[in-house]
Amino acid sequence: MDGCVDAQWRAHGDERAMRSGTIDECNAAVGMAYASLQAEIAAEASAKPDGELVRLCEEIRFVQSAMFDLGAHLATPLSISDPEAVRRTSFPEDATAKLEMWMDRMDETLAPLTTFVLPGGHPAAAALHLARTVCRRGERLLVPLLEAKDIAPHAFSFVNRLSDYFFVLSRYVNAITGVPETTWTSSKNRASG
Repeated sequence: MDGCVDAQWRAHGDERAMRSGTIDECNAAVGMAYASLQAEIAAEASAKPDGELVRLCEEIRFVQSAMFDLGAHLATPLSISDPEAVRRTSFPEDATAKLEMWMDRMDETLAPLTTFVLPGGHPAAAALHLARTVCRRGERLLVPLLEAKDIAPHAFSFVNRLSDYFFVLSRYVNAITGVPETTWTSSKNRASG
């Protein structure tokens, strides 16, 4: 059983528990990316750590905290919770704007995409690709809450943009760590083996 802010216990198969669990699963994949970048920073301990990696880790910690805020928001059904609980677990309205700003900054340095990118590269980038796909699943699971007005629209927008942020961040991590991206080659263009 999982507890919700409304003091109700939900079965693990309950839709609300599944939604919160998916966001938690996504956050765990983000934690894998963070740990990988921290290991990279620690490996550079004899030299000056890469300031950009340190900055990215701070950004990732913000995102992970925002995802916990989202989990609290999801555990508080707007339609049945008392106003104080809704206020206490409201999702920050500026979180999506931060994602947009960070994506714009990273996009300025990345080569334009001309084909699909296969998940992989640096271990942190691979974990971010996993986070992206779990986030997309979470977004699909949240649609009924949005339609029922049981989630703040800006919280749903955050999840929508979060998966895009993970994609851009995965590409950026590969770029700044010098790990080449692997692009998709159509079966028509692959050599038969």
